[in-house]
Amino acid sequence: MIFLFGIGQKTHSDHGPLNEQHCPYCHQKHFRILLKVREWFSVFFIPIIPVKSYWVSRCTYCSGEVTIRESDVPHFQNEAEINQKAIAEDWDDETYQRETHKTHL
Repeated sequence: MIFLFGIGQKTHSDHGPLNEQHCPYCHQKHFRILLKVREWFSVFFIPIIPVKSYWVSRCTYCSGEVTIRESDVPHFQNEAEINQKAIAEDWDDETYQRETHKTHL
């Protein structure tokens, strides 16, 4: 009987948009996306057990990913949450500036 198993299958969960940042891969200034990445132990290509998880910021232009330190994650989560709310409620620049200064981004 042959069993196929391995580690390395990844899943990405989108946690929202981040502000424009300089990308170290494409050297462009573009918006980024906050993602939580999980690597899985899989059997027959089916993810079974999460082995590792970490946070990344992905460039919307080239898809280059930069790992985020665990201590910086709350700041980026707050930024993504505010940006999601701004998009959903169609904030103007004045409202966006007021709300970001309230939360000290």
